[in-house]
Amino acid sequence: MKRGRKVGWESSKTQKGEKNISLIDIAWAAGFLEGEGSFIINKGSGQISGYNTDIEVLDKLRKMFGGRIVSKSQYFSTFESRKEYFQWYCSGSRARGIMMTIFSFMSVRRKEQIKKVLEKKGVE
Repeated sequence: MKRGRKVGWESSKTQKGEKNISLIDIAWAAGFLEGEGSFIINKGSGQISGYNTDIEVLDKLRKMFGGRIVSKSQYFSTFESRKEYFQWYCSGSRARGIMMTIFSFMSVRRKEQIKKVLEKKGVE
């Protein structure tokens, strides 16, 4: 798969998520994003991302919340090779909604990052 290629798409539009997500799934997503996520301002809009080498995990997020998945590669100088990994992301009002949905499950540090994004102050 080429770097930057979208995975699992039939159109260029961002996929929509499920309408009814269980509390257990929301807690799972929060736990995953606590460790493997980022909450940033990108081009003046909030963005939430999750990263993993296992696309199945990110596809679960995409099915729950919508968004996009892209393929990337990372260079490991120790092994002189590239390893493929994937990024799931959402931006704008969808991302802000997800942040508000998972907020109560997050650590103090992540809550501060989310607050900065929601207030459009950016994240350090």
